[in-house]
Amino acid sequence: MNYKNSSYKQPSSLNCHRPGLDARQMDERYQYVYYCYSSEAVRNIDYLMVEQGFVDNSYDLMNRAAQALLDFISRKYSKIDHITIVCGAGNNAGDGYVLARLAKMREQEPKLKVRLISIIDPQHLSGDAHQAYLDWIECGGAIDSMADAHFPATDLIVEAVELLQKHLF
Repeated sequence: MNYKNSSYKQPSSLNCHRPGLDARQMDERYQYVYYCYSSEAVRNIDYLMVEQGFVDNSYDLMNRAAQALLDFISRKYSKIDHITIVCGAGNNAGDGYVLARLAKMREQEPKLKVRLISIIDPQHLSGDAHQAYLDWIECGGAIDSMADAHFPATDLIVEAVELLQKHLF
């Protein structure tokens, strides 16, 4: 793929300076970030993956992305016991529901305790995100509301939230 005219930005070109973090900490934080794409570019890539037959459908792509993230988490954070996934609306929420389902069903020991928090009523989800929600419920998953959320017992929090302006305002 020719990235010259795409909308990605390499991490070094991002404004990544944070007070209190030295260059080594910044390098460690962003060592797995290769490209940052605009939401429009990601939608185009997703469309092309399905259109060109790399995946059967967009839900298959969502499952593959969640599996890749779970594999990364398993490698990078191999000693964690408890993961909390915060879901919002849209396909980012769908990614979160799929990640939660895959983490709950993984056979690797130790088994992860998975907690899913939704900041919206998941009945309002549509498309692939709604299917991911249904699959999460079908595998025995539970959903906590944001009002009941507390995080002291979690080792890792995954944010699967997108802009909620159309849902909250």
